[in-house]
Amino acid sequence: MFKPTLTAFAVMMPAFAFAQTANAPVSVTEAFARSSNPKSGAAYMVLTNDGTSACTLAGIATDLADRAELHTMRDENGVMKMMPADPLVLEPATSHKLARGGDHVMLMGIHEPLVQGQMIPLTFDFGDCGTLNAEVMVNNETAPGAHGAGHGAGHGAPVAPASEHSGH
Repeated sequence: MFKPTLTAFAVMMPAFAFAQTANAPVSVTEAFARSSNPKSGAAYMVLTNDGTSACTLAGIATDLADRAELHTMRDENGVMKMMPADPLVLEPATSHKLARGGDHVMLMGIHEPLVQGQMIPLTFDFGDCGTLNAEVMVNNETAPGAHGAGHGAGHGAPVAPASEHSGH
């Protein structure tokens, strides 16, 4: 009896999973990460400011890579180029999607290759608004445009209860 229930639960799991704790009024939904190569990867998600004042993303940190930065894609003379993004300001009661082909969290200098199903700890520093600790699951099988990746991914995923992350 336990086995069919577990199987049914596994089938219903979304293509992305994460946990979060925050002392900032910002939350994460639809989060997943992908490995670009053994030394770099990217994380995608929707950041939502549920507070009453604007929150500016001042920095991102992780223990799994030398650097984590907000990057974006820009068209320069007909050629798409990836570069560090300007600071992200989340106005009250707004969301911002970090998606492939646009803004995203770039992980550079990854210490060990990312593994399917691995949880990546990320700490988002929103300055005066506080910090958000999130664990984002590596899902190299999520295709562009799939639920949680790219356009049309408007459904939120349930947030798993998070344990405190004390890395930062």
